[in-house]
Amino acid sequence: MGLSDERTGPAAPPSSAFERIWRDYARVFAETSSLDTLFVVGPQRSGTTWVQLLLDAHPECACKFEIRLHDALMAEAHRMVGSYNALISQHSRQVPPWAGAETRMLDQTRLMLLMRLMFLTHFFPLPKPGLRYVGEKTPENLLGLSDIEAVFPEARYIVVVRDGRDAGLSSWHHFRNHGSADLPLASFLKRWVAEHWSPLVNAALDLRRRRPDQSLLVRYEDLVARPEQTASAIFGFLGIDTSKATMARCLEATSFQKVSGGRAAGEERRDQFFRKGVVGDWRAAFGAAELAAFSEVGAAINRLLGYLG
Repeated sequence: MGLSDERTGPAAPPSSAFERIWRDYARVFAETSSLDTLFVVGPQRSGTTWVQLLLDAHPECACKFEIRLHDALMAEAHRMVGSYNALISQHSRQVPPWAGAETRMLDQTRLMLLMRLMFLTHFFPLPKPGLRYVGEKTPENLLGLSDIEAVFPEARYIVVVRDGRDAGLSSWHHFRNHGSADLPLASFLKRWVAEHWSPLVNAALDLRRRRPDQSLLVRYEDLVARPEQTASAIFGFLGIDTSKATMARCLEATSFQKVSGGRAAGEERRDQFFRKGVVGDWRAAFGAAELAAFSEVGAAINRLLGYLG
């Protein structure tokens, strides 16, 4: 057998020092190569983590929290290939033609396929029995969909949206907790809508237009008001178990009380990732200045999403 085998993946290298690692890699490759992929996408603080946890609780799914597949892996891989090829191109001017500079160039497409292998084998090393889907949620993946769609053409997408006013307020609290937002709320909203929320929402809506059969739109408000029906729609879209027993286990494991450490929805802890878990919180926090700052760009986008009030 050579360096690879269609049935089991890459063969063990000759060095015994890597034999165990290589054997594990071949096993995971064989177990994960037939799995389907999914991505949870949407602007930050819109319920993407809630959906990710809901999917990960399902026995047929494994969904990771913010692997940063595109901005931290694929984008860096593109930069690495570009830097290497530029170096080789420059060096080729100093060597004879027979050295074959072009054969030493790295290919971007092949490197992206290696990203697929790494995604499957590194992040999901121990697939659970009955697993059908592996995936992750990273909001910024929306800005790198051309790469992701090329590498995972079969992928399904759960597109999560929320009233931008609630998402903006939640983001302000979140970034303040991490010392990265010391602006007044109105000033923060103006920048956040233009630099973060608007580009991600537009990318999400474009994804829905381009891949209507491979994407499902989920609203944060429906997760709060109708968790059973919303979870059933998500699981049904993926073609996985929607039995009452499975639904009950998944919803119990991802309820606000469970993920917040025992708090009821509406009981606020501003220093926590899961802060409050309610709909319409912006109404008590926004004054005229905050509403104007959001509405300058955000009102039109909110209407596209169906938020009119």
